[in-house]
Amino acid sequence: MKTKTYTIPESMPRHIFRAYDIRGTVDKDMDEHSYYALGLVIGSENRELGHDQVVIGRDGRLSSPRLCDALIQGLMETGQHVVDTGINPSPVVYFARHHLNLPSAAIITGSHNPAEDNGIKLILDHQTLAEHDITALHHRLTERAFMHGEGRYSKHPIQQDYIKAIVSRVQLTRPLKVAIDCGHGATAVIAKELFTALGCDVTALYDTLDGNFPAHHPDPSVTSNMLDLKELVECKNADIGFAFDGDGDRLGVINNKGHIIPADHILMVFARDLLEQKPGRHILFDVKCTHHLPKLIEDLGGVAEMCPTGHALIKRRMLATHSELAGEMSGHIFFADDWYGFDDALFAAARLCDIICRAESPNQPFARLPQSFASAEIKYPIADDEKFDFMTKFIEEAEFNDAKDAIRIDGLRVEFDSGWGLLRASNTGAHLTARFEADNPDMLKTLQVMFAKEMERLGYKAN
Repeated sequence: MKTKTYTIPESMPRHIFRAYDIRGTVDKDMDEHSYYALGLVIGSENRELGHDQVVIGRDGRLSSPRLCDALIQGLMETGQHVVDTGINPSPVVYFARHHLNLPSAAIITGSHNPAEDNGIKLILDHQTLAEHDITALHHRLTERAFMHGEGRYSKHPIQQDYIKAIVSRVQLTRPLKVAIDCGHGATAVIAKELFTALGCDVTALYDTLDGNFPAHHPDPSVTSNMLDLKELVECKNADIGFAFDGDGDRLGVINNKGHIIPADHILMVFARDLLEQKPGRHILFDVKCTHHLPKLIEDLGGVAEMCPTGHALIKRRMLATHSELAGEMSGHIFFADDWYGFDDALFAAARLCDIICRAESPNQPFARLPQSFASAEIKYPIADDEKFDFMTKFIEEAEFNDAKDAIRIDGLRVEFDSGWGLLRASNTGAHLTARFEADNPDMLKTLQVMFAKEMERLGYKAN
């Protein structure tokens, strides 16, 4: 690789060192000089852990090539051997780490954030970095505690190995008509080929890379981003529709009736399938999921555990509890029964195809799920440097009469006899996130009003 001259920034904004990744706005919060410095930091940390190899990959954002080059140079100057997989969804890079038996990985991606953002997801010494580990990276940067060495660089294409690994695990008993929406994100480089290899009849939307995301933003947790896929499913009479976020670790689903299936309901489908085959298994879900999920898990003989939101936090908890399945309301699904325990929307979609093939009809796995009235995620804008302080105050001082439980593992989830409400600080954006679920529409509205009044009483003002 050609080397360039970079200048180590005097400082980098503290807020970009988030709870489970590094993320910010390019050329405002960070640039290629910042990524060079991060390469020095990450390479030094990896060497201190006893390793000198890092597998890397990047998404299709316009800024990713220059940021990736700078990161690689920084890594190599600490003595790291960089194994470059090229442009890939994050789960493909996670797979590469396991497949190549490497201890560490760095992925240049802005995930589902706006086009002008970018970031890095990290695994060092087989552990996904989160919270204090990421804080330690900021401390190393501040202290300029860099190691020095002469590293190496190699390219390693991995997509065909990834496809073969999934096809060897998922054999569909009949062909399915599948519609996919890549949103011009990183799954555009592999999704159609994967589902074709599985034997599906595939129709794809926005399956070319474009870091401007001209069709719609690649975030399937937002209803408006799913409308094109819904229309395609209905037009093609597809058995199922899949949408992927910008780096392919979040999954959105449209059933053959054209209905969006919430991620916590998808997790119920996977939980039922797993527990029918392997009773007693431990299953994790995040604090935003439906109250029907733990009941279903326990009724089927499983062990249910609610966790804080965050892919890194859940992966760590999966290792600690030997869980074989986990999921988040945002669309992250984790399998460790016949996969590697990381969040992989492509593998989850393949597994869902298998379940549909074994069902009486394409909609049957979804039709027998318990139903309630639930809101989408509601985002309340607030400055990054204010949101955690406000949440601390809200957790300590908010008053809810007739509540039967208050869960404080991640924000405040208040449970009532006929519903629940949640408010938490987002770890990926400058906003608070709320979600509500109730047995009837009136209670759903009551919960939202109740939380809004408490937020206002405690000083929340929209930016």
